[in-house]
Amino acid sequence: MKLDAKFDFFKKNFSRIKELSTRDLGYLFSQMGKVLGETSLKKRNQNHITTFLTIDKFNLVLILNWLKYFNLFHTLLDLFAVDYYASKYRFRLVYYVHNNFQLTNLNIHLSLVDKEILSSTSSIFQSISWLEREIWDMYGLVFEGNKDLRRILTDYGFEGYPLRKDFPLSGYVETRFDLEVKRIILEPVKFTQVYRNFDFLSSWGQIKSI
Repeated sequence: MKLDAKFDFFKKNFSRIKELSTRDLGYLFSQMGKVLGETSLKKRNQNHITTFLTIDKFNLVLILNWLKYFNLFHTLLDLFAVDYYASKYRFRLVYYVHNNFQLTNLNIHLSLVDKEILSSTSSIFQSISWLEREIWDMYGLVFEGNKDLRRILTDYGFEGYPLRKDFPLSGYVETRFDLEVKRIILEPVKFTQVYRNFDFLSSWGQIKSI
């Protein structure tokens, strides 16, 4: 069933959801599972303020559409990513949405492998366009459908993605003002100190008695 067909089916068959409180999200998730399949909603946890939901990336756009259409969550507060370098699913994205009237939150988690493309949700929450740009700039994750996917925190021509775990702490280039050309230039990183003979033993481990 295509996304549009699933959305229409959900609207026609689950009208009760419009009357739901965000504190009764268990019913909503159970109905989502009927349409999407239980494997699409992998994990659900709920406390009195925040609900945590882990989903499949293919249902992200549909679920956010449902939540906004049924007036359960009105505002997207944040979108952030985490790099689990050694994991099969290297990146985890967290969408943080909020109900303005009942002051409840929903954290939607999904996992991605490296170089995997995710659909943009800027058509649902316009403010997310900036957050998707930030994640692309810092992690290199591509959001298909974002019309303005360009650098936002780093400079033009920057190489690499700084928040990836395999990005060197020193970076690849450094900036300085060149007195001869009277402008800021980029050049490869050069260390002025040779790093040798490090003693990695903790001084605390050498104390035998106090």
